[in-house]
Amino acid sequence: MKKIDSHLHVWSHDPESYPYRAGQQPPTARGDAEFLLDLMDEADVAGSLIVQPIVHGFDHSYVDDTLEQWPDRFVGMCLVDPQASDPVGMLEELVGRGYRGVRFNPGL
Repeated sequence: MKKIDSHLHVWSHDPESYPYRAGQQPPTARGDAEFLLDLMDEADVAGSLIVQPIVHGFDHSYVDDTLEQWPDRFVGMCLVDPQASDPVGMLEELVGRGYRGVRFNPGL
């Protein structure tokens, strides 16, 4: 039986290429995809659902790049801003990019 991680976050340590959410402190722990893949391999985890991390807010570019680079290991859950001018359009666009789930964060 394959092991699947049902909730994983990845984040970049390069805020110039992958911006952090306004006011967000840079993460102190490693969370890059390569590091997490190494941990998954050590634990014999076949795949994971990446949940868009709060550190990147509504900018999905790092998760997009991770999903594109390792489609056999990851699927994505997007974060939609319910206060965006068109949250339904935002969701449709993210689903069109391959996200398979959505979450809303009322704290934002």
